[in-house]
Amino acid sequence: MPDMEKLSTEYKKSRSVGVYQVDCTQQAGLCGKFGVQGYPTIKVFNFKKGGSKSGEDYNGAREYSSIKAYIEKNMAGPECGLEDKEGCEPAELKILEESERMSVADRRAKIKEMEDQVKEKKELSKKLEKEVKELTKNMELFKAGGEKPDRVLQLVNDAEFREHCEHRTCVLAFLPHILDSGAKQRNEELKVVDTVFKKAKADGVQMALCGCRVEISMKSKRRCPCSLASQLSSRSM
Repeated sequence: MPDMEKLSTEYKKSRSVGVYQVDCTQQAGLCGKFGVQGYPTIKVFNFKKGGSKSGEDYNGAREYSSIKAYIEKNMAGPECGLEDKEGCEPAELKILEESERMSVADRRAKIKEMEDQVKEKKELSKKLEKEVKELTKNMELFKAGGEKPDRVLQLVNDAEFREHCEHRTCVLAFLPHILDSGAKQRNEELKVVDTVFKKAKADGVQMALCGCRVEISMKSKRRCPCSLASQLSSRSM
């Protein structure tokens, strides 16, 4: 039980309470001795307050807060106080004995001073928490600004090719100029490209799909602006 593990860690250094877990598949004899028949079973051994040596069943809620509340109310003793100085850590004992030597007025003044400090720290903590949230939000926006889309509708020069494809695998679709093929054929070609892209994404293939116009028109005879991109892509394969 995760909650029992948490409690076990929390009370590890306690002088009055111990929280332990027993694996009945490995300790069948021990579990049988104390009448454990179902799981999870929580047994309470409260010897200081006259509890049964065979333990008592805990029948409360099984979550962390309920079990802890039961322990604090029924079992936990003072860990560090005037009645149990042996339960104090050295730093705790120093503070306790300093308070013990103070007058009532001085102790009240010290407590008031510390209460003001706690209040100030809490207010500062809220302010810092708000700033952290705002910074985190802005950081995510900056990250988003640098993310490249999976689908680039058009590459027109080598700089764009490098920006989108230098750090990942790209599939380049070279399409005829729209003046040569016409709008209808262009839309059909783009539909095929889009189908391939969606299929690849559905199959979990990580890639970027880039549309690259082939600007070699029968009328203009202009050089394809993606020719260098094509050369670089061929050399990287």
